[in-house]
Amino acid sequence: MKLTKRETATVLAALRNWQQDVQEGGFVPKEDFPYHFESDEPLKTEEIDALCEKINCDDISTESLENGL
Repeated sequence: MKLTKRETATVLAALRNWQQDVQEGGFVPKEDFPYHFESDEPLKTEEIDALCEKINCDDISTESLENGL
């Protein structure tokens, strides 16, 4: 999936906000969004880190290809 820079920034900000809320203990994804997690567990904070890195790396790779680098 190809995201614009703006979309990438929004997704990363949302993930980091989610991660922070989970770490602070005031947010329980399975309780707050049960319909999204009926059959799967939400990502742990370490997994969110890895996902953010994956999104960043994919965005950099796509940008490099578009710029001929």
